[in-house]
Amino acid sequence: DGKFSEWARRKDVEKEYWSQVDGEITEAALERLRRGVEIRRPSSEREKRIGDENSKGGTMSYTTLPCGVLRLETEVVEVKNVV
Repeated sequence: DGKFSEWARRKDVEKEYWSQVDGEITEAALERLRRGVEIRRPSSEREKRIGDENSKGGTMSYTTLPCGVLRLETEVVEVKNVV
């Protein structure tokens, strides 16, 4: 639904994400998440063509908004690939 998608992407709509990481995550890494992190990806052909201001050198980049970050202490769960 386009209207719902548009509403959900708004900055004033609170979102919650859960992430599982391998290994130990440091307090420094959590602090970087709290401040916002830069995300980069290859530019699309359209972005290159129109000269999108966030597209430099064939790479799109933006910085996430600052956010709240919590570490959830849980048991280690081994995930096995099932083919």
